[in-house]
Formats: sequence, structure tokens, C-alpha cells
Amino acid sequence: MRRFWLIPYLTYILAFGLIPLILTFYFVGFNPSSIKGLITDFPPGTFNLALYNTLLFATITALVSTLLALVLAIRVDSLPMRWQVPMSLIILVPYTIPFISSSMIWYTLFDPMYGPPSITYSSYFTYPCLT
Repeated sequence: MRRFWLIPYLTYILAFGLIPLILTFYFVGFNPSSIKGLITDFPPGTFNLALYNTLLFATITALVSTLLALVLAIRVDSLPMRWQVPMSLIILVPYTIPFISSSMIWYTLFDPMYGPPSITYSSYFTYPCLT
């Protein structure tokens, strides 16, 4: 059996997983002082709040993702054999995005100043607090 269906999946993991990780250390640097600066340069109390929000989000997302994956796995298992591999690939792609990266994506999408809804509707509405 040919494994040509692995190429898009591996390309996706490389493009959205490994390259951003490598670029993070490239831009920040990989010495102890720059990594320590990432943690200590937060305003007071912000690091603890970010840590709490991250752990809460990761816990809830892990539980919901696991239950959803279980339901989808049972459903894919009941498909005919020729559809099982492509559907498994399609279902697994969203699970390759790390939870923290996905939270940053959602945060950016719903950011009141820079998110797409704000940019789309900025010509219709004005924000007195932002001007």
C-alpha cells in the first residue's frame, strides 16, 4: 500500500509545528538570560494569571478533545476500509496544533484592536476608548 497520504500530513506538521518552534528560539535566542527574560519581563501578577489561564485552557481543551476524538474514532472505525485512512487523516490534523498555539490564535482572532472582526467593522463603528 502506498503511503502518499503521509506527505501532506508531514508537511503540515513541519510548517506549523517544527518551523515555528525553531523560529521562536532563533528570534529570542537560546541562551539562559534571554529565556529568563521571557519570564521576568512580565508586569507583576501577569505571569501567574497567564499560567492559570493556560492550565485551565489546556485542561478543558484536553478533556473535550479526548471525548471528541473518542466519538470520532468510533465513527471512523465503522466506515468502509477505503475511507478509514483519509478520514483519519482529516480528523487528526486539528489535533496536531498544540493547545497553547491554538489559544494564541483564538486570542488574536478575537482581539478587540487587531482581530478580523475589529478590522472588518471598524469603518462602521468607532471605539471611543481606542481613539
